[in-house]
Amino acid sequence: MEYKRVVIYVDKKNNLIVIANGLIKKWGGIIKEIDRVEQLNFPYEEKGIEEVLLQMMSKWNTLAPEEVGLTPLEKFLGVKGYAKAVKGRKCIDFNWRINEGYSITPTKREKTGFVSIKDKRIDLGVKIMPGKLYSALIEAIEQSTFL
Repeated sequence: MEYKRVVIYVDKKNNLIVIANGLIKKWGGIIKEIDRVEQLNFPYEEKGIEEVLLQMMSKWNTLAPEEVGLTPLEKFLGVKGYAKAVKGRKCIDFNWRINEGYSITPTKREKTGFVSIKDKRIDLGVKIMPGKLYSALIEAIEQSTFL
């Protein structure tokens, strides 16, 4: 696999919901969240966050994403409707690419959904140094916006 993705939702109290992703091979391949979800409540420890994020990255494509129905976030929160699930939340992309390594990208919330702020992407390299992932996540949380 040349690409992996984890999505991190952040509420107003800085609690995290971390969701692994998988690939739907139909339609040329669509990356979508899967039912592998972890929650980290604020305050959290640097090492603990890094372990959970890397563990969730290792769960890439371990389940087939559901093509229709509730998203993993909706299921986890017990709400119907993606707009309700993401209301008041920021979204952070944590990615791995075979030739580039790991990166964290903040997003801005628009009416149509979350849009990556590509010029704010934080490249972490092929091997992440201890503490680097945590500090990149905190920076991305600060740079991300929500409606």
